[in-house]
Amino acid sequence: MTETVYRFGAPGAANTRRGRVLEVSDAELDAVAALADPATLLPLLRRTRLSRNLAFLAAVLRGSDASARADDECRVVRRSFELLSAVQRRAPARAREVLLHPRFGAWAAVCAVDADIGRQAPTAHLASFAAAAAARAGMEFDLELPSVGGAVVLPGMGAWTGPATDTARIRGTAGGVLAPHGYRWTPIRRLRAPLARGVLDIEFDDLPATPAAWSDAVADTETADTASAETDSMDAVTSGAAMLGTVTSDAGMSGAGMPDAVMPGAVMPGTVTSDAVMPGTVTSDAAMRGGVTPGAVMSGAVMPDAVTSGTVTPGAAMRGAVTSGTTTRDTKTSGTESADAGVAWTPWPDTEFELWRGAFAEAIPLLAAAVPELATPLIRGIRAILPRRAKTYPFTSATLVDMFGAAAMIQPDDAVGMATGLLHEFQHSKLSALMEIRPLIAVERPADLPSPWRADPRPASAVLHGVYAHLAVSRFLRRAADHAGSAPVPAAEPVRGQTLLGCETLLDSDRLTPAGRRFVTVMRHTAATDIGDRTTVRWQ
Repeated sequence: MTETVYRFGAPGAANTRRGRVLEVSDAELDAVAALADPATLLPLLRRTRLSRNLAFLAAVLRGSDASARADDECRVVRRSFELLSAVQRRAPARAREVLLHPRFGAWAAVCAVDADIGRQAPTAHLASFAAAAAARAGMEFDLELPSVGGAVVLPGMGAWTGPATDTARIRGTAGGVLAPHGYRWTPIRRLRAPLARGVLDIEFDDLPATPAAWSDAVADTETADTASAETDSMDAVTSGAAMLGTVTSDAGMSGAGMPDAVMPGAVMPGTVTSDAVMPGTVTSDAAMRGGVTPGAVMSGAVMPDAVTSGTVTPGAAMRGAVTSGTTTRDTKTSGTESADAGVAWTPWPDTEFELWRGAFAEAIPLLAAAVPELATPLIRGIRAILPRRAKTYPFTSATLVDMFGAAAMIQPDDAVGMATGLLHEFQHSKLSALMEIRPLIAVERPADLPSPWRADPRPASAVLHGVYAHLAVSRFLRRAADHAGSAPVPAAEPVRGQTLLGCETLLDSDRLTPAGRRFVTVMRHTAATDIGDRTTVRWQ
């Protein structure tokens, strides 16, 4: 018997838009709003996010090339890019996998924002991603990787822990990676869930922190007074660089980035071209000559509390801006806990991991049975769960929009809680990427709209995100009772009612683009008619 294992890049990875502007048609937008994602959506969103990551990488390279510093970090950046380019030529799927890794997106966004505001960016961490790509491809390499608190991370693979030094020399051979002297290797653990055909396999990413815009103080009461709140659920959506603003394929990626013809060149609504990158032959020198300048990447910096909108408000430092929360904090970590906490990293105990594994193994089949139309894209797009502890993170689940396909979660009580959190957060991931190529918010002002899930006013983007996530959650809760066994299922009707209220708030405002008004109108119709076991929504 052959077992199919679904991992990142599995079915649906191909994209039919090669050589065209990346765009979302009205019909596709209607389908997304009706919770009936077309098969073309997820590949498109991946390419959109890949384009964004490449633009930020080009900014890193350009900044390194233009820097007056000829220090070790600059040399590491150049060598790392050369290695990544070599992997791209030999094993392009491995390079693409790393470039689309949630941690890579978070790191690249932090670097772009830091460069834009004149702060020294953690560019040396490119070595960790290059080493991970080379190791996966079975290629030889010899790099100095950054060490934080005695931990050296290979994203998606594992971590070495040992002496508290600034760097550790890592060597890779065709037969594997050689352990640095005095370090102990801990492989990443994975969560698996049975499917009708095969198995879903994702990362349980409790590895040490790497640079990101996570805030350890974000808390979103988006779900307060809803059915989700009955399980004490909160949610946060944060972004390190939520909207590019002025990056175009000509200005941004002219001969830059990773050499891959299928990788899009920039992320600007209406001007995203998918083949702005040279296939197969681009060297680091060529990339640096044509790369995005840090100022170009973030010249339309987004105000705190904005997610992704078509128009951006000039602002300053974006790193750590909370888009569905109430606070901002300048922390730069992507992992289990803050790298600045001064506490040596240890993996989650096996006993706790087993609880995670059990809940995940039950949650995915539950989603597939209750809402197959929502479970299918989630199964193909979710890549990692980042476990959080309740004592340090006051939310049940959260999304960093820079980390497509990853969800931070406090350990849920049961499979229903796990399924609800995964669905909620993956909706945020999809909408964030979608809004980079199809603006839905025309005017993003400081938080001043009433929210069904918050006592305090919210920005339009936060209300929009709340509506889209809770539209899916309400459908799941409505159907889950027939599939959840003895597990308690919160009532769906309060969530549906508040989703409708959120739609009315947005439609009564002047914040939506024409596409955004269409999107919310279809969501309102979907919520209003989504009262049976199966609902078909058609736009007229």
